[in-house]
Amino acid sequence: MPTIYPTSSLSFIRNFFLKFQKNLFLGKFSKLEIDFRLNVFAKIEKKHKVMLEDFVTYYNQTNEGIMSKYKKFDKNWWLRRHQGHIYLEKVTLQKNYKFNKNLDYYLTNFINKINFNE
Repeated sequence: MPTIYPTSSLSFIRNFFLKFQKNLFLGKFSKLEIDFRLNVFAKIEKKHKVMLEDFVTYYNQTNEGIMSKYKKFDKNWWLRRHQGHIYLEKVTLQKNYKFNKNLDYYLTNFINKINFNE
């Protein structure tokens, strides 16, 4: 089961979305799309989560998509990944949720420090 779901497969009640808006950190994390932020927040909140076994949407990958501008392992890919880790850490700390730093976290931070000084 994936840990990040495509935006088209997410559905929320109004109160959840209003809570989420307070955790957007507008003006920060310029490389992170709204669906990533929604997924992180939803995973931490974990309330009233319902998982369907049926496919209700189809995901199309195209050359014009948002993700197409990120070539795997190039500078923007690593910077985006780094922002994802920082965002996840920030939201988990704010919600008093345990944040586990794994190998990917340390590798991404290391590569960003030696190559991009972000």
